Amino acid sequence: MKNSLLLLFCFALVGPIFAKDKNWENVTVTREDTDGFYWLRGQDTTYVVRGYLGRSMVTGGANWLHLTVGGNARGYSDGKDFHVVDNQNKERKCPITVTVSNAVGDAALRKEQEKTAEERAQEEQLELQQKALQLERIQAMREVQHIPPPPTVQPVKPLPSAPTTSIHCTTSTLGDTAQTDCRQY
Repeated sequence: MKNSLLLLFCFALVGPIFAKDKNWENVTVTREDTDGFYWLRGQDTTYVVRGYLGRSMVTGGANWLHLTVGGNARGYSDGKDFHVVDNQNKERKCPITVTVSNAVGDAALRKEQEKTAEERAQEEQLELQQKALQLERIQAMREVQHIPPPPTVQPVKPLPSAPTTSIHCTTSTLGDTAQTDCRQY
């Protein structure tokens, strides 16, 4: 009992010595891309991080980063990932996609804002063409690798209908007797 308390006391004293100091800084969310990337501008560096963080291991639901463009947040970089406290007051670990100096990041944002609607439309058209080309490549690879296409549903043939028939009946009377004659056509 005494040994375990002594060991626990030693860890409590030694732990803070080896702990990394997290240099939290205020960041401004300058942009959110249509692809789900956030641009976070720090004191010296602009970080581009992914907004979708995968599925939660606990709930199984999607794990999104919740930030407001133009808003402030707190965060720090550990080199590979950027840790940010989002609008839900949760610390999120986001993979860093691009790290640039603020001068380069600001220039890229200015250039993006100066684009006309026609230039943006051309870029969107180019992206659509690239996606279509990707699909064509996948289909070509399937053909080369002899992967059968997904099964198609064959239309169901209608059952042959029964021939239509009609019955005609005539009634004739001779005196007090009536006679009915029916014929099928």
